[in-house]
Amino acid sequence: MFLKKDFSQLTSSYGETFKKKPALYAVNHIDVDWTKNDLAKAEDYQDQQSMSPA
Repeated sequence: MFLKKDFSQLTSSYGETFKKKPALYAVNHIDVDWTKNDLAKAEDYQDQQSMSPA
């Protein structure tokens, strides 16, 4: 589930805008704590958008 979401984030025009082939390679070959990474990205987004932590 996390890999699909992270792939979408990497390739989205609203996200990181990587091309699909390099994004797929990265998702398949990186050793990372996806949950920790997703939380950090969400916290950054929350700070940048001045959102409350509902």
